[in-house]
This record gives sequence, structure tokens and C-alpha cells, in this order.
Amino acid sequence: MSNVVMKLFYRMGIAIMLLITFSNPVNSATPHVYDHAKLFTDSERDDLEQQATTLSEQVQLDIAVVTIDDNAGKTAEENAMDFFDEHDLGNEDGEDSVLLLIDMDGREVFILTSGLGSKYLTDQRLDLVLDDIYPYLSEQNYTSAVEFFLTGVNEYVQQGIPADQHTVVVSEKNETSLAYKLLVYLGISSVIGLLVVGGMATKNRSTSSISKGTYLLKDSFRLIRHEDRHYNTKVTKRRIQTQSSSGSRPGRSTVRSSSSGRSYGGRGRKF
Repeated sequence: MSNVVMKLFYRMGIAIMLLITFSNPVNSATPHVYDHAKLFTDSERDDLEQQATTLSEQVQLDIAVVTIDDNAGKTAEENAMDFFDEHDLGNEDGEDSVLLLIDMDGREVFILTSGLGSKYLTDQRLDLVLDDIYPYLSEQNYTSAVEFFLTGVNEYVQQGIPADQHTVVVSEKNETSLAYKLLVYLGISSVIGLLVVGGMATKNRSTSSISKGTYLLKDSFRLIRHEDRHYNTKVTKRRIQTQSSSGSRPGRSTVRSSSSGRSYGGRGRKF
């Protein structure tokens, strides 16, 4: 009898372990929407989570949406980079991800990419996605902004990596060197300008008598009355097509290195 009881308890224990292991699989998965700024209702967040999860599986990219209301004095790019590192986004190698960060404190948005995400979403394509979501951010329609972001990612992944895609690595050292050179050139230009102006001022210190006769010949100016009349005037309005606000080069993907040594690309703007 004791053996029967022991077997019964054993089977019950196995059943409980299986129930704990396999129950609620959605919560055990890594989330894709981190709404720290509370921009979405619960239903909106759940819907966006489902869309991001489905798209991540379809395009084989780790897609994340992050909202913050305190940027800790950092830019949207810096916060996106920190979140990218701290949450270890991407595949096993920490690559192939796309992150949208909405900074309500600084009113700034940034799209960060890595791995294949940087190849699919070149600088120009990122600017076009930002063009699409910008009006919704300005109108505080954040749900639609995220949906258009997801749509843009899906669209460009389906189009494939551009034939002229190329990666340009920009290091912090190169950026610092460029800024230093610009400051040096600006300083040299200022000094030359001051010397030239000073020389001109010294040369023109001598007094001279200047009147209207110095520049105007006698009887050389005559005023003639002239009148134009227009009949059957027609005004035509035509919309001028404009390119993306970025002016970025087609096919170029600009990437940098984060503090952890991982490479990332991205674009952003104020809203």
C-alpha cells in the first residue's frame, strides 16, 4: 500500500513540475516593448508587443521599442546604445537587431541598428522611416508612430539589402580629430580676418571729404515714369517634390562602436 502511495505522490510531483515549466510561455519570452514612459494603454502595449514579436520572427531580427521619460542628461542615441548593451539585444553574437527609442524628456527619437539591421536599414532608409513616423510623434499619436516604424522595417527587409550597400565605420577618435581640426581652421580664419580688417582700418584713417558729388555725376540721373498693365493674368500652383530631409547617401550605413565594443548604426531627430 505504501508503494502505491509513493508512486502517486511521485506522479503528482512530476505533473506539478511540468505545469510550472510550461505554463504561461508568453511571459517567459523576452519582451519587445519597454514602455517606461507609459505612452500606451495596456491593450495598445499588448498589441504592439504581438506585432513586434511576430515581425521579429518573420524577418529574423530582434526588434525592440523603448520609451523613456527621464534621459538622465543623455542623448537619445546614448540611451539607445546603453539599452542595447544592457539588455543584450540581438542574436547569440549580439547582432541583427533594430531598436526604436522615444525620449519624452528630450523630445527626441532614435532608431538603432546592428548586424543585418544596419545592412537592411541604411542611413537613407532610416531617414525615410523617421519621415514616416515624425508627424505621429508630433501629434502625440505614439501608437501609430510605432506601427509605422514596424511597417517600415518590414518593408525594407522585404526589399532586401541594397545592391550598393556599404558600411562606413566612424570611431570616436576620428570624430574628435575632425572637431579639433575644424576649431583650428576656424581660429586661423578669425586671426586672418582680424589682421585684414585692422589693416584696412589703418589705411583708411586719413580724412577725406565725401559728398553726393563724389559718386554722382551732374545731370546723370533722370527719373522716367513707366507703367505696365497686365491683362488676362493666370496663376498656376505646382507642388515641388522634395527629398528626405537627411540628404544621406544611398546605400551608406554609418556604424559606430559602443562602450562594450559592439558596433551599431542609427539615425535620430527631435520632434
